[in-house]
Parts: sequence; structure tokens; C-alpha cells
Amino acid sequence: MDSIVQFIQSFLLGDGIMFLALLVMFVGLTIWALSSLKERTGYVVGWMVGLLFIIGYSSVVGVAVNQPEAPIGAMGLLDV
Repeated sequence: MDSIVQFIQSFLLGDGIMFLALLVMFVGLTIWALSSLKERTGYVVGWMVGLLFIIGYSSVVGVAVNQPEAPIGAMGLLDV
């Protein structure tokens, strides 16, 4: 019984289900904003500003890369 509960929790809290839930919410919000509000320009500008923040954040912070540690005596004077 405990394994069934763990399976259901891992399935419902998995990355795929979370992504699908967010995707459904964004699609619903997009359909509502574009059909009933008729705010196409503001919606597109909002997405562009959001993408600008994402690209800016990823370029400033970057991605953590696990590089192996170089031995201390292996680098030359101009290799820094």
C-alpha cells in the first residue's frame, strides 16, 4: 500500500506533470487574453519582456559547469 502511495505522489509531483499543468494554465490564459480582452499588443510585449529577462539572467548568471580541478603545479605562468 505504501508503494502505491509513493508511486502516485512521484507521478503527480513529477516534472512532466508540473510542466503540463503550467502549459495548460498558460494556454488558457493566452486564449482568454487574446479572445476576450483583445490586448494582443500588450500580450506580445509582455512575452518579449519576459524573454528578455530570461535571456539576460541566463547570460549574467550562466550555467554551472563541473570542471575537474587542475593540479596546482600543472599550469604555466601565461596559462591563467
